[in-house]
Amino acid sequence: KMTTMATGLACLPRYKMVAVATTAADIRFFSASTYK
Repeated sequence: KMTTMATGLACLPRYKMVAVATTAADIRFFSASTYK
């Protein structure tokens, strides 16, 4: 149980970074489509 929690905590920042990157890409695409 401790190992799974440790791996989950280690993977959490990576998932957060991916989520932030995808949101930034979505916002960029949305703003680009609105400017067109």
